[in-house]
Amino acid sequence: DTHLGRDLKYLFKNRAWVVLTLVGIVSFIMFAIQNISATYYFKYYLSAESKAQLFNLFGTIALIIAIPLTKPLVKRFGAKQLYIVCSLLSGFFFCLLYFAGTNFVLVNVFNCLGKIAYAPAISLLWTMLADAADYGEWKFQRRTTGLCLSAAVFAQKIGWSIGAAIFGAIMSAVGYNAEVMTMTEIQSTPAIMSSIHWLFGIVPGVLYASCAVFLLFYNLDNKTMAQMKQELDEMRE
Repeated sequence: DTHLGRDLKYLFKNRAWVVLTLVGIVSFIMFAIQNISATYYFKYYLSAESKAQLFNLFGTIALIIAIPLTKPLVKRFGAKQLYIVCSLLSGFFFCLLYFAGTNFVLVNVFNCLGKIAYAPAISLLWTMLADAADYGEWKFQRRTTGLCLSAAVFAQKIGWSIGAAIFGAIMSAVGYNAEVMTMTEIQSTPAIMSSIHWLFGIVPGVLYASCAVFLLFYNLDNKTMAQMKQELDEMRE
């Protein structure tokens, strides 16, 4: 049994890491579907491809504004609880994108609200992964922080690839083929337009919200964290 084999075994016994890795995979599936579908939505559904850049810009500004709120919110509510609320709230707002239809203002309002709601979760995921690495050391007396974080990054890259593949498979299944179809043909095919509409709003929204379900199984609450940190400090001394 090699050191790497043993460390991987401990890694998959680390419940906190497994939960967060699943959340990361789902999140990146959602990021991929949302980002790719936005291009299609503005091009075909809104017939305003140039406005996609504004949509992305507003969303980025919303994230930048909201990320600094993470620290005070964690202090008030705790990481797990905050992440669950962020997932549910952002999922709700992104589902509303479906009902915004062709209203450009509403599309941006719901997107910005969704990004603001989710912003704390972005930095929280990495903070909680570091806690999961500490948990592994506490539980198994073996420090594998590098492996813990690099394996999570690898899993998230897989999630992005899965999301892109899902989007491509769905669009192919409903008959989308940009090489042989004109824009008019694409826009007059109900199955294609309906798929773009769902993939832009409902699907990412449900995926965002589903992260909250995974986090119910995250086992590092404030009491466990306090005990863990105290005992780790004693072990390291």
